[in-house]
Amino acid sequence: MTSRYSKEQLSLIVRKNIRKYCLMRKYTLQELADLTGLTHGYVRDLECLSIDKTPLLETIGKFADALEIDIRQFNFIHIELNLLLNYLYYNKLILLIIVKYFIINFFKFKIFF
Repeated sequence: MTSRYSKEQLSLIVRKNIRKYCLMRKYTLQELADLTGLTHGYVRDLECLSIDKTPLLETIGKFADALEIDIRQFNFIHIELNLLLNYLYYNKLILLIIVKYFIINFFKFKIFF
């Protein structure tokens, strides 16, 4: 089972948004390639969702500049925040242990969780 926050899922979300904004601007693949400084083949492969390509953050920035949008519109930053929140949620037990250790050793309180 693939996690909804796997590298593949994140890549797919970003690539779908690149396609959406490209269609909204009515850019051809060659026009988008020219605007980003990337090759036509690379842009074509990104748009073809069946090909496994994961753009670097710098490349996503190039697309945002070319499409004249804020990079946050690719929903990439929102996804990273969700990843962080999920990580913190699932690791709250470790956080509680650290807090307990800190309190006991530095404030000399005896607190039991």
